[in-house]
Amino acid sequence: MSSLEADRRYAQFVDFASRFQHPEDLIERLEPLRARIPTAELLTSPKHKVLKEAWHAGVFGLGMRVAFEEASAKEAVYVRLAEPEPYPDFQLRLLDQTYDFEVTSTTDRATGELHRRSTRIGPPRPSWIVDEEVPPLDSAALAGIIRKKLEKHYAPPAPNLLVYVVEGKGMTMEAVRAAVNEGGGVNFASVWVLTTTHLGVARPFAGFPDRPGGWWRIPNDAK
Repeated sequence: MSSLEADRRYAQFVDFASRFQHPEDLIERLEPLRARIPTAELLTSPKHKVLKEAWHAGVFGLGMRVAFEEASAKEAVYVRLAEPEPYPDFQLRLLDQTYDFEVTSTTDRATGELHRRSTRIGPPRPSWIVDEEVPPLDSAALAGIIRKKLEKHYAPPAPNLLVYVVEGKGMTMEAVRAAVNEGGGVNFASVWVLTTTHLGVARPFAGFPDRPGGWWRIPNDAK
């Protein structure tokens, strides 16, 4: 594919993703672009920020679909990238309300290396990552990345925050919530944690029913 054709497809995707879409439709349009990029590069290179945010928004939307399936199904959840606006990173439309979300991640070059053999998008946890390779939850990193986001000094009302983490050994919602609180998560409207298999709510937004254990499993066949 020529660079001009690649740029055209990228622009078409951004135009599509900047309008509210069903999360699975966003992921379906994202995959042809994402599949051409080694996952390690996707995770670590700033030039792929929009594609990473699209993945986060899409898989988050799938998790929210599971969380709210008792209220409504497909028509309840939409997501969009806030492009070309600099803020927020994406928006969630849940039933009749729209929520602004900022995205961050505890991933670094080591995590990119961990994913170096991945050839497809989530949400299933890649079968080639064996338990011995998965690091434990780094609570200090989680708290630190939240503090770093707060350095932006968001004007009120505060946005919601989505944090992508690798599912660590023995990771519990109690540990996640403790790290979120330590990092100042109370300053966000809500805080959510996304892994390749689960969506967790560390601090729910107003009116959202909490869940015992705090986790929803994202369907393996959601792609």
